[in-house]
Amino acid sequence: MRLCFWWNILSPHQSAYVRELAKAHDVVVVAAQRMSDDRARLGWGVPDFGRANALVAPERERALNLLGGGEDTVHLLEGWRGCGLSAFVLRNIPSTARVGVISEAGDARGLAGLLRAVRCRTDVRRNRRVVDLVLAMGVLGEAWFQRCGVPESKVFPFGYTVEQPDRPECQEPRDQLQLPFGVLYLGQFIECKGVDRLLAALAGCARLSWRAELVGNGPLKARCFATTEALGLSDRIHFLPAQEHSAAMKRLAQADLLVLPSLYDGWGAVVNEALMRGVPVICTSACGASDLIRYPWLGSVVAPGSVEGLRRALTESITRGPRTAARSDKIRAWSRCIGGESVASYFLSVLGHVYQGGPRPVVPWRIEARAEAVREGNPGITCARDRFGTDSFPPGFAE
Repeated sequence: MRLCFWWNILSPHQSAYVRELAKAHDVVVVAAQRMSDDRARLGWGVPDFGRANALVAPERERALNLLGGGEDTVHLLEGWRGCGLSAFVLRNIPSTARVGVISEAGDARGLAGLLRAVRCRTDVRRNRRVVDLVLAMGVLGEAWFQRCGVPESKVFPFGYTVEQPDRPECQEPRDQLQLPFGVLYLGQFIECKGVDRLLAALAGCARLSWRAELVGNGPLKARCFATTEALGLSDRIHFLPAQEHSAAMKRLAQADLLVLPSLYDGWGAVVNEALMRGVPVICTSACGASDLIRYPWLGSVVAPGSVEGLRRALTESITRGPRTAARSDKIRAWSRCIGGESVASYFLSVLGHVYQGGPRPVVPWRIEARAEAVREGNPGITCARDRFGTDSFPPGFAE
């Protein structure tokens, strides 16, 4: 099989499964640029694609030649509008070609969210005879694209896949270091990340023993710093600048808990990075990667914007105490289901279902959750909607 991926950049959040696919198939990755400036400033390099052929900003004629091929070629686009190469492909692709889309949900909040949904419906309607499948990021992506008119039979849950660390960066169990419980936020200081809610929730946990680090840059950082001083928490909440990826991952591996309080986050790959290092996660249901948090020992999912929900989840985690070696090992072992090999196998099963009539596959982390639920005698709990209810979903997503 020949697989052509059309992306904005040589994505470090998809390289792991693409490299696995390239071991048995002819894989081409076409990118508009090698790396975005903001990621380059944070030390992101071009990832290892193994045997895949990576092309950056190819000339028009060469790109057009890639659009040929018979039934053994599938083109995978990075959304309809988010990637300029996607528009190029859709304008020039032969009507007989096989095409799929890999995409996050749009931000459904407010009037701008309604306009995004209208644009998405227009794109879906315009390309309904061209696009055979949509690999949608998590529960949010599934709800979004079905809402925008993609038939349920064409929508398959998916997620970003980061590189599995070679070894745990933190060898000594946190519970043996006699340190305060370590809370970490790793991301931008922008409105949609909800950092102000995290600060308010931490203030509600002031009687407990904890220390928080907030790492990143952004226009709201000064305001968050001022809020921290006003709350009297400057000695417990520490602000650090954005760091190179390797340094950020080392800091992540030393935390007891990652918190991602997003009001909207199409996926949130830092959730993958935490789980692969044995670190549990609190995130909101407005984060696409909340789809991964299906056991209480992986963390918890709260409603977006809910300070009280965050406070309760933080209180429960801090009261439990620093993560133990046993819990970290359990999380790291589980994380194999979100690794490159597992996701590549699922990806091929999706194509086998769409183009060869094979059985409809279940995304790997949901297979794991279903098996766990059966073992616990509650096989009906298999999705975030079952666990948290429609009230936990961001406006515009709930059915």
